[in-house]
Amino acid sequence: MDEDLNDGVERHELRLRVVNQPGTLHVISAIFSTRGLSIDAIQIPPAAPDSGTMDITLRFQAEPARRTAIVRMLSRLECVIAIA
Repeated sequence: MDEDLNDGVERHELRLRVVNQPGTLHVISAIFSTRGLSIDAIQIPPAAPDSGTMDITLRFQAEPARRTAIVRMLSRLECVIAIA
């Protein structure tokens, strides 16, 4: 869903599979905050009670290099299992 905006800024969408535990969303949002980025939308469908994981879809705007940095930082988190 990458869409080009002004000044090289694009709209991005990331789908994360994460560990379903307290603090996961906080840690993920802190990555964006420390990079000076806002999350435009978050979707979290109901997770199966015994699955231990959940899916999160994030939409945000950033230059391609900043998106790459965000993906790299997210992939280092223990709570993030997969990024698409």
